[in-house]
Amino acid sequence: MTYIPWLRRIHMYLGLLSSTAIFVYGVTGIHATSLTRPIDRPKPAPLVTYQPAQIDGALDDNAAAKQLFARLSIPMATPPGQIRRDGENNLVFNSYPPSGMVRVVFLEKEGRARIEKVDAPFSQLLSNLHEITMRNPSADLRVRLWKYYNEFSTWTLLLLIFTGVWLWIASRPRYRWAQLCFALGSLGFAILFAVGR
Repeated sequence: MTYIPWLRRIHMYLGLLSSTAIFVYGVTGIHATSLTRPIDRPKPAPLVTYQPAQIDGALDDNAAAKQLFARLSIPMATPPGQIRRDGENNLVFNSYPPSGMVRVVFLEKEGRARIEKVDAPFSQLLSNLHEITMRNPSADLRVRLWKYYNEFSTWTLLLLIFTGVWLWIASRPRYRWAQLCFALGSLGFAILFAVGR
């Protein structure tokens, strides 16, 4: 079949182009099914820094949080969420870059903002990258490029499955090594599924 060599090349290059995302998906899957629940994991102490901060005009909390967020320039962060007032009537909001969580407390009387950054462990960082989709609202160019790559890799993974099965059926359906790999892969998936339940 003359199209088989071209299909093999397409399959190979699709795999190479999406290999980074597939690695992220794999580690995230293992992390989600075999490690402790997020609620049971130890919470690292936040890294606290301060920046001068001011709000222009009489703004409501939502508008003030958005203005403050824009001025602080938190790298790769999502727009402010969970906007509220604390017990001392300070404006507080959270933001979620892939590297963890950032909580901003606007100390209006002191003219500065307290920034509490909690870094995620490496496995959680990969999980956060896995969750970045086309709906992610971050305006950071790096996050936008990653979400496009993530979307591309998701569709690529489906194409890899279909082209891989087609190559097996069209070229060597009775090849012993292919049958063995298929059997071992199916068995491994069944074991992981049973253990992870």
